[in-house]
Amino acid sequence: KEEFLYMESPSLKIIAVDAVTVEMEDIFLTYEAILGLKLQKKHEKAIKDYLSTHLKGDCARYNLLFSQNDGLWDLNFPLDAVEGFNEQMTIEEAYELIFTFMFRLSQYVEGNK
Repeated sequence: KEEFLYMESPSLKIIAVDAVTVEMEDIFLTYEAILGLKLQKKHEKAIKDYLSTHLKGDCARYNLLFSQNDGLWDLNFPLDAVEGFNEQMTIEEAYELIFTFMFRLSQYVEGNK
């Protein structure tokens, strides 16, 4: 609970993400993915549609805020709400799950231009 993981990688460019942080959220006690999403502001509806449809369960909430300063979406979502997540996953498996989830989000946005 006291630690967080931060990852940067050239492969994140494929999913339009600058970096990913994973931490334990204090109030809801869920694992949170926190990232900067490099999609244009005009894609807000498609991003929200995808997140609302693909995050499941009682903790299926997210925070999405566009920053005019850096042109990135600040996105937080609970890993617990992503299909396939379990607390026994390795760190590598959790990051693979985030990558897959975000890859599908970017495909969804591309298909809804």
